[in-house]
Amino acid sequence: MDLGQIISNSFKYPFYDFKRLVMVCILFALLLILPIGLIFNSDIVQILGLIAILAFMLIFPGFGISIIRKGSVQSEEIPSLRIGRNIVDTLKLLVLRILYMLVPIIIFLVMIFALGIGISGSGLDFQISYALSSFGTIFIISYIIYLLFSLLSVLAKARFAAHNSLVEALKIHKVLKDISDIGIGRVIGWFILMGVLLGILSFVCIFILFIPYVGFILYLCFALPIILIIDSYSLGLLYSSISNDYVDVDDGEYDLDEFEKEIKRLKYLN
Repeated sequence: MDLGQIISNSFKYPFYDFKRLVMVCILFALLLILPIGLIFNSDIVQILGLIAILAFMLIFPGFGISIIRKGSVQSEEIPSLRIGRNIVDTLKLLVLRILYMLVPIIIFLVMIFALGIGISGSGLDFQISYALSSFGTIFIISYIIYLLFSLLSVLAKARFAAHNSLVEALKIHKVLKDISDIGIGRVIGWFILMGVLLGILSFVCIFILFIPYVGFILYLCFALPIILIIDSYSLGLLYSSISNDYVDVDDGEYDLDEFEKEIKRLKYLN
């Protein structure tokens, strides 16, 4: 599937099943509870709103993994919300993101520490000029490394979804091979094109906010979920060209025991 087909199919995808799209929109509607509580100055509603936000944060990222999983086999079906599995996938995704971002952070801290050693014992004027020039270099290098690992984490997320395995997603050498198999140019092209197109769509949708009274509700409960669904599905379609080990867990048991098993397996990861 070329980039044109990926983009075209991704933008059509949210509208293949209006019933399940409405269910996703209802999930986003949970985010309205806290603002309602603030407007009416109700402590009980505000507490419920905070609980609803926590529930959303635990469910939706994992649901996004289910969408990527569907895209990886080019399925046009919108997955159903399965609370237990979605929460487990969210927790795994959090671990994945933290571990991939640790490398840029560690490299940045090491370079800052080396900079501190380099300027110690020198004159004040030298310290200031050296620190300013060196920090600029450190910032540029750190940002490049951050972008690299951000891209790696995106493909690792697709690998996690397709293989249904956190351990597989943490094997950086296999993630690099996935990128090579898909095509570096194709991956970068997808990254740029989807970023631009979704950026334009997001900008256009912002004008919905200017509709009196209902604009915020329409944006939060309809525009935003559609944008996020498109983004996740497009990643799945990108990965579909090399996805051979898809695991369908839609109808299987999936609970926190699975998360615990994955975490235990991490210590055996080479």
